[in-house]
Amino acid sequence: MLHEAYVPRSSNDVEGFAWGTAAAWLESILREGRGLHEWAASQEGAHQLPGRGPVYTIPAPVSGPDDCARWAVRRYRRGGALASLLGDRYLRTGESRPLRELRASLEARRRGVRTPAVIAGAVYPAWPFYRADLVTELVPNARSLARATFGREALADASEPLRQAGRLVRSLEDTRVLHADLNAGNVVFGEAGEEVTAHVIDLDRCRVLPRGARRPHGSMRRRLERSLRKLGKLHSRPLSEAEWMALRTGFDESA
Repeated sequence: MLHEAYVPRSSNDVEGFAWGTAAAWLESILREGRGLHEWAASQEGAHQLPGRGPVYTIPAPVSGPDDCARWAVRRYRRGGALASLLGDRYLRTGESRPLRELRASLEARRRGVRTPAVIAGAVYPAWPFYRADLVTELVPNARSLARATFGREALADASEPLRQAGRLVRSLEDTRVLHADLNAGNVVFGEAGEEVTAHVIDLDRCRVLPRGARRPHGSMRRRLERSLRKLGKLHSRPLSEAEWMALRTGFDESA
């Protein structure tokens, strides 16, 4: 069953869902026989973001839950050992990636975790597999922790975004939201006036534990630290002791 704020839409063997105000928009694209990712790539004003696979940002056609000006449209793609073999295909067993991410996102937001609102999802049959797209609102002026810390756009001192990232991890732990791939690309910062806030993205493999479960201490911290070390080596720019201290200070701060 879908959450009451979302409605199912299907056409040409494609199954999808959308936030209520976006239902007609999704239906029109599916009737054309186009995928959401393909549609987004063709839109005027579309921008491509770096990552495992192309993510397109587009002007929002309608208002979403947080009324953000732009949306992000991504095709699910595998990582790890199966990436070269299956690419963007997933076996049709159990709940689809978009539905899993929708459920995780709604519960995480309900518990106070900052994560972009889901707008729509679509699943395309490729028997016995499927391909899938997800549309979310785009955090205003978003920049990932990886971009804030390494490369051409990096800050000279990334202590503050690292501290905010640490606080986000603590928030995930405190709310029992276990992210399976919390790397520096899945933590993004948005600006609202003078306030800079950290958000977590890509929740399709996220586990939302019962509130009374043991706090998942350690695994997300270690995963984020491994990601930062790997990026530091890649860019020949290891984090300073002050930056590591800022991250770990954030781990100990309640958001």
